[in-house]
Amino acid sequence: MENSKVYVIGGANIDLYVRSTKELVLRDSNPALMELGFGGVGRNIAENLIKHNEEVEFISIFADDYFGGVLYEDCLKKGLKLNYSLKKKDFNTSMYLAILDRENDLYLGMSDMRIIESLTIKDLEKLKDTISDDDYLVVDTNLNEELISCILNEFKGIKVSDAISANKVHRLKNNLNRIDILKLNLIEAETLSQMKLESLSDLITVMKHFDDLGCKDVIITVKEGAYLLKEHKMYYYTHNAYIESLKNATGAGDSFLGAYIHMHHCNSDIKEAISYALATSLLTIEDSQTVGSFNQEDIFNKMKTLKITGGIINENQNER
Repeated sequence: MENSKVYVIGGANIDLYVRSTKELVLRDSNPALMELGFGGVGRNIAENLIKHNEEVEFISIFADDYFGGVLYEDCLKKGLKLNYSLKKKDFNTSMYLAILDRENDLYLGMSDMRIIESLTIKDLEKLKDTISDDDYLVVDTNLNEELISCILNEFKGIKVSDAISANKVHRLKNNLNRIDILKLNLIEAETLSQMKLESLSDLITVMKHFDDLGCKDVIITVKEGAYLLKEHKMYYYTHNAYIESLKNATGAGDSFLGAYIHMHHCNSDIKEAISYALATSLLTIEDSQTVGSFNQEDIFNKMKTLKITGGIINENQNER
């Protein structure tokens, strides 16, 4: 698998971060700091993979407007290959608005992703014949449900998906057995399974549910660590990090998945892969940008400071 590549199909957009400087008051004007940046779950994962020295082909649709041109050039500057991406005139550039509270945690997110939802299987004909069985194929749920189904069932490669949100995770529900690596947070896992997750026994039940559906690697990220279903076994790993400065939680999940894909590609053991991914996501939330300015050396240094504990979950446990 040394020569395998990572293909990421998903959204690329302009991000507007609005950070409240006081307690948020609904239906009123609030003082805030605003910052423009580049985002999109697919784009973020692709850029993170570049940090891990992976060869990445990013496939998206860019609008033929000013922001679309700027976004396209930034992707090239970051090292992403765009050989199968398209440009369209009938749409505006995708936009994402993130309203953050005084602790810099996401309070409300709003997005206009119509341009990426217009992507069709016909647009990906050349790509389909390019991907091999050993390549990684990452699909985010900004794509329309029909296209996601076609990609997961008709394309080669090791299939990876990020749920993105509770509103979009349903686009995966009919093809869960086609996904090799699926990343969810607690809310997305609850929505997809239609189960309330309030205890370890609940998580064990939902992991068994995903296992019965034919899922392979399923990762559920939580504030204190991550749960993992792999080869019909369940694992839990937690860290001891105290987050002194939460600057931006928006890109933490994207950085986690990019790091995990890299370690999966390197055939790392489970604890090492999760530790590396957790360290990467923790560095991300300490950075003001959606994709942090750290490098691999920073990640390994972060891992040294973390006390990662955990392992296989005993199914008889009933407390988290």
